[in-house]
Amino acid sequence: MLEGNSIKKCAKLTGISIQTSFDWRHKILTALGQESNDIQLSKGIVESDDFYVAYSEKGKFNLTRAARKRGKSLFKKMKQRITDEVVSIIGTTGIDGNRIFKVACRGRTRKKNIEKAFSKKLSKEHILCTDSHYSYTAFCRSHAITHVKIKSGNGK
Repeated sequence: MLEGNSIKKCAKLTGISIQTSFDWRHKILTALGQESNDIQLSKGIVESDDFYVAYSEKGKFNLTRAARKRGKSLFKKMKQRITDEVVSIIGTTGIDGNRIFKVACRGRTRKKNIEKAFSKKLSKEHILCTDSHYSYTAFCRSHAITHVKIKSGNGK
């Protein structure tokens, strides 16, 4: 599963049925989500960034959007526009190596999404290193957290 294999391939590799593979995947993902609630980030430098994955309505009979054609990349079409067709995931890691991944929202990450995910995890004793997105700046300002902006671009 961590290698990105399909449910069918995971079932074949582990010698279990496809239904069991599906059930286990959901149990593992649920357990990982609950475990990340208990993770604490040690004081000091913390790095955070958001990334996006396509929102899937696979298996639903009433889609809220037009169906996508197989093999067509959602991200090529979007260029720099972030729409509600993607799910924002915030990844954060501390100097101690602890990692937290939280599903923030559909579409662009906002300050309120960062607060919901990390207001109890970060404090004044942390130094948050992120890109210069305004949501992180606003979050750090409202919680009195030191914010270091890392300029990205030009292939760096």
